[in-house]
Amino acid sequence: MPVRIKYVFDVHLVSNREFDLTEMLKVSDAFDIYEVEKNMHEKLIVDVKRVDRSSVVLRITPKDTMSYPEIGKYLKDILNFVKSKTGIQLEVVRIDWNVSEFGIASRVGEFNIENILD
Repeated sequence: MPVRIKYVFDVHLVSNREFDLTEMLKVSDAFDIYEVEKNMHEKLIVDVKRVDRSSVVLRITPKDTMSYPEIGKYLKDILNFVKSKTGIQLEVVRIDWNVSEFGIASRVGEFNIENILD
């Protein structure tokens, strides 16, 4: 049985090229559009926490528990959606799990991001 989590996490994304101001706003808008067009408000909330010339930080708030493979599926879907709307390819380089309490579930096992996103 896979571990399921519900805590908020930040996803750090990078692009292989720099954005100008218009593209920064276009990318931010695409993340907001994803949540609306995919009717995700009952599953998760996607907020752009920061965007700069070559990176984006998202704050993801699950509305219910999710397994790590489910999180990977949603992240791939989000990135594909943003690419289809903007033409900009982003790659996950870091995830910060905002764990408020550490316990058994935090020690169950480690995961490999490559396995989750494949």
